[in-house]
This record gives sequence, C-alpha cells and structure tokens, in this order.
Amino acid sequence: MLFKYPERSTLIGNIFRFCSSKKDVNRSVAKSIKAVGTAHKERHDHRLMYTQGYKDSKGHIVEVLCSSAQNGEQSEDQN
Repeated sequence: MLFKYPERSTLIGNIFRFCSSKKDVNRSVAKSIKAVGTAHKERHDHRLMYTQGYKDSKGHIVEVLCSSAQNGEQSEDQN
C-alpha cells in the first residue's frame, strides 16, 4: 500500500518571527490580530525569551518572540 499524503490545506505548520524587543513583539501581534488573525497564545515571559502568538487567516500559527538576553531587557517581574 502506498503512503497517501494529506490534502495540502491540512498541512499547517508553525511560523516564527523574531523581534528586537518585547514592545516590538506586542506591537507586531496586535497589528496582525487586528488585520487578519485571532489570538492563539497568551504572552509568556520565560526570563530569557518573551513569546506571544496568533493564528492567521489561513490557519498558520505564528509565534512572535524576542530574546531578552540579546537586548539586555529584564523580565517584567524583575523591573
């Protein structure tokens, strides 16, 4: 029996977008949700990485993140 791939429309993966700061992450996600998407994931501050996500109109999950270690930011609970 040959393997049958699922229909193309069911093949959905994650897309990652990197920003330079937490403000850029928040701004990017807010604009994207307003334009074409829906909220997918709440903000998470993992001390070294800050993430937030949304789902676009085609169903792709987009994770927007920044590394706090690279730009010298502290997590919100340390400020």
